[in-house]
Amino acid sequence: MLNENLRISESLLQVSVVSRIKNQLLNGRIPQTYLFSGPESTGRKTMARALAATLLCRKNESFSEGFDACRECESCRAVASDCHPDLNFIYPMGNDIKVSQIRAMQKSAELKPLYGKWRFIVICQADSLNESSGNCILKILEESPPSLIFVLIAANEKKILPTILSRSEHIVFRSPSHKDVREYIVKRYNINSDITARYYAQSLGKPGKTIEWLTDLQGVSERSSLALPEAQTAYIDQLANISGHFSKIFSSANSLDGLTKIFNNSDLLETSALANARREFCLGIIAAPLLPASFPLLFSRLMLETLDQVKSEVKKEVEKFFKSQKENYSSGILKELEDGAGYSVTEIAYSQIDSFLLSLSAILADMLYSAHSTDEEILLNIDEKEFIINSLKFHGLPRVEAKLRTISLMRNYLRRYVNPGLILENILSDFGGRLL
Repeated sequence: MLNENLRISESLLQVSVVSRIKNQLLNGRIPQTYLFSGPESTGRKTMARALAATLLCRKNESFSEGFDACRECESCRAVASDCHPDLNFIYPMGNDIKVSQIRAMQKSAELKPLYGKWRFIVICQADSLNESSGNCILKILEESPPSLIFVLIAANEKKILPTILSRSEHIVFRSPSHKDVREYIVKRYNINSDITARYYAQSLGKPGKTIEWLTDLQGVSERSSLALPEAQTAYIDQLANISGHFSKIFSSANSLDGLTKIFNNSDLLETSALANARREFCLGIIAAPLLPASFPLLFSRLMLETLDQVKSEVKKEVEKFFKSQKENYSSGILKELEDGAGYSVTEIAYSQIDSFLLSLSAILADMLYSAHSTDEEILLNIDEKEFIINSLKFHGLPRVEAKLRTISLMRNYLRRYVNPGLILENILSDFGGRLL
């Protein structure tokens, strides 16, 4: 899977994007600044890495063997492992990308490539550049050497400074339909369609994560329907396991690069067991005709206490790592790195709360779609189509629409770091009847 992600030609269901980039390579007209915009899970970052791998490949420099990286040379292996010295990724620190991050990046931008002809800087969530960092990067774009290629990845190009947008080759990534993704995975990997549908729904429509789970033989298991109390216990248990999963991943790459890779890709901490437990719990909440009046408060406390424990355990491991690095970095650099890690530890908890809200929202959205269309293929949770139809009858369309509006509003509050306990209580109090 890791090496397959280095192939431009295998970018999942992005035919027009692949064609456009291949033509640029064929004509030798490679833009110095790309802007890849589009929804999450459309392959923007994967394409950025594949483009870098292709231009940094040491066996296929003239494209005599096509327009894909060889995936075998030292350079390709380094790109696949996220340790290539000529490929750097920048991620937000907290809510935005700080000007200090861009200034630090400027030093590497001035360096000549260590291998081959190119250096790549990929700025993830570039729409989180604030005014200061945006103006700073604009200056770098204007003065950067021709051997440096920038790839800006954004969900909303309207948040990019117009002066940056005008200097960029803007390529839009579209979301393929759920039907197309499921069919692609079934045909490409020869996997049962029912299992594919279930794991695709668990991933909240993320093709890459679905493929990762399905190509891991340990990930494929039978679904077990649980009563709400048991589903809640299973979900909380899986949340508690996050710190252990973090330790397992980090122990295999106990380095600053390894730590950065985990923090900058929250999906690395997402296991199929956690995703399955979360969806089972969400299905149970929606199915419950009656919920105790104390349920919203008690569950919110339980979830937040569990996530606080996860944060505490991860924080201890991170602090231990930084103490071991005192001889390798100056105190100033270590302080900045530790501050960034502190943001990231907090984000682990917030991302899990957001995933819970997204999972609830995805089921409710399917209920809404089923009210307006007879085409079941548009459903994300197509494996639960009977449940979707029956739940719509129970809740009614007006209540479903109201719940979706509430979740959307609460997710916005979550991004502004409003008290997550109040957010969870507000949403959960709107489900089920009232059992006093």
